[in-house]
Amino acid sequence: MSTTFDFETGEDDSLFMLATRAAAQAAGDENETVGRLEIVSTGGPEDTPPELVVEAAIAYSGVRRVIDSIEVRYRRAGAPVTDEAVLSALRKFGGEKYSNVCISWLGEAAPEIDATVCFFGKLPLASNTVLLPDSMSDEQARIGGGVLSALGVAHSQNGGEIVAKNRQLRGSINLGAQAAAFRKAVESGLNAALFSSAIPATRSMRIEQGSGETPRIDIFASSGVGTEEPCGTSDTDEMQEFFSKHFDVSFSNRSWSVTNTAYEPGAEEVEPAPRRPPGVKFSFWVKGG
Repeated sequence: MSTTFDFETGEDDSLFMLATRAAAQAAGDENETVGRLEIVSTGGPEDTPPELVVEAAIAYSGVRRVIDSIEVRYRRAGAPVTDEAVLSALRKFGGEKYSNVCISWLGEAAPEIDATVCFFGKLPLASNTVLLPDSMSDEQARIGGGVLSALGVAHSQNGGEIVAKNRQLRGSINLGAQAAAFRKAVESGLNAALFSSAIPATRSMRIEQGSGETPRIDIFASSGVGTEEPCGTSDTDEMQEFFSKHFDVSFSNRSWSVTNTAYEPGAEEVEPAPRRPPGVKFSFWVKGG
């Protein structure tokens, strides 16, 4: 069951207050069940408001509502993402056990490269999954190879062909290497996306940037997924500080549209729609995304 209502935050409202106040309004006087809140910004102090969406999963600890997990997505056109912002996102929400980099050239039939590196066990053995196009020019293969090298993926290149190892003994994917792979792609004028998470994926981040002087950017961060403890103010304050410092995003003085999707007791349970794999793009420039 879903219900939608309008909501406003005041001058001093934080991200934590946004989620908890929205949950209280969704419950209402009848104390209705609150499930997953999709909180979409419909107006703010900017002349051209960005796309800003907060998703909060609400759980119950006894009779008390708590934030089980929280996600923030921010999209806009403007200045490119800074190296400082990329590293900050990686330090706060990323990890050294799972990383995915997607790059694509411009044009309808342009090639794309999708590279994932992950460590599931305690051994320093990486699993590399590299999806490559059927054909590339020598220059495209050189750039793609440079991105793989920055990520630490063992590979060989012969003209327009790249061959990557599926298994590789190596150290963890340090955050600087992930940032370098993303930077290599954007400096080459490509569309690029970087996803990074801990394992288990209790936190994650994704930064996607188009090409050009005023590219479209898409920033995503999550916290609290799969943890036993609910999200507190320290978690939400860290997320708020990141978006405020690097993208001048404020969660106060905004109008919002809130949709509460709650499970109805006694109703037939429906399997949730599968999430897109981290490497599958949902972007504004990818055909069919």
